[in-house]
Amino acid sequence: MKKTFFFLFVLFSISSISAQPYYVAGDFQGWSNNTNMMYDDATHGDIVSGDGIYSLEFSVATSGFHGWKVTNGTWDTTWPSADSWFYSTTDPQTVLFTFDTNPKGDSWLPNQAIVNTNEVKPTALVAVGNFQSEEGESGDWINNSTITAMHDDGLDGDWLSGDGIFCYHMTSLPTGSYSAKGVKTGEWNGWGTDGRSQDAKNIDFITTSNNQNVYLYVDVNSGRTIITLDNPLPVELVSFTAKAMDLVVLLEWETATEVNNYGFDVEASNDNVNWNVIGFVEGNGNSNSPKSYSFVATDNSKYYRLKQVDTDGGFEYSGVVEVAAELSYKLAQNHPNPFNPTTKINFSIPEVAKVSITVFNALGQEVAELANREFAVGNHSIEFNASNLNSGIYFYRLQSSNYSKTMKMLLIK
Repeated sequence: MKKTFFFLFVLFSISSISAQPYYVAGDFQGWSNNTNMMYDDATHGDIVSGDGIYSLEFSVATSGFHGWKVTNGTWDTTWPSADSWFYSTTDPQTVLFTFDTNPKGDSWLPNQAIVNTNEVKPTALVAVGNFQSEEGESGDWINNSTITAMHDDGLDGDWLSGDGIFCYHMTSLPTGSYSAKGVKTGEWNGWGTDGRSQDAKNIDFITTSNNQNVYLYVDVNSGRTIITLDNPLPVELVSFTAKAMDLVVLLEWETATEVNNYGFDVEASNDNVNWNVIGFVEGNGNSNSPKSYSFVATDNSKYYRLKQVDTDGGFEYSGVVEVAAELSYKLAQNHPNPFNPTTKINFSIPEVAKVSITVFNALGQEVAELANREFAVGNHSIEFNASNLNSGIYFYRLQSSNYSKTMKMLLIK
């Protein structure tokens, strides 16, 4: 009995889903509803019965731009939320409408070729809207602009050259409300208008922070226009460099904007895999102007990165920078100096070489040998522990086949 009930329930559910009617509504029919039902039965351009792809061939009497959408028989529910549109070129002309109920959208499905097949596809589109203002021109909604040309070549958020998806990437917009659309270059009433006529509608969007990435997409296959917004990073890092200077590394970076920036953990690595925090630089909190930072690293690592930390504990990593340096033989002053009982001795070599580092007391007697082996090219650091020595002046000497230098240090206990 339970199996029979379950079977009837599933059968009823499937019947209920397949019985859902969908209709084409558009300005070519006076936006009337419940007059042109779409089909999911392998007819009228549909592919397979039950695949959820609905379609309808409809004869449009008048040529020109036309808006359309899909409804389920009630005006208060439409998919998708904005209109699609097409361009007919003859009187009358048969147009193929398609709708995919799975994502609830009018979809471009190139492999099945069930698209609005009678559109005119432009080769040049321009992004227009109240977000733009150019030198030498006044007011908004500027057309025929080279700096707002949309791309169909894999650039600026577009995916693939020749796919019919045009994109324009907007940046550096102050927080606020905007409208945008794509038009044919030099034509206000081609693929959209300036908002003062009846063709394709404006797309409204709101930026929630300054310098937020906004992408305007126009799909010339379906007429669909879409706006997407990236969530902005808390801190916009515009530069980050690492330069070797006299056995230390100078790290410098600059931000364009900052939101709730607590500061930066400075991290170092010699293999670009294992990272250690070597310092912290306080951030500027909130800022809309460029800010410069610097940090002197004494660890002699090869790679560095920044971990930007928000006031709420969130964080983002910067890219990794490799130290740019022209190395030579150098021996640095030990640090700290005076010391008790440990100190570090830094040195650099420009070639693979055997290096010895020896410590002497004030009488010239050797008291410790810190190194006597081959070192790789680069910066190196040796730790000296003088816990078994008395306070006083000591000397340390670096020797290789091509270089020798002696320096003084002070042990105070």
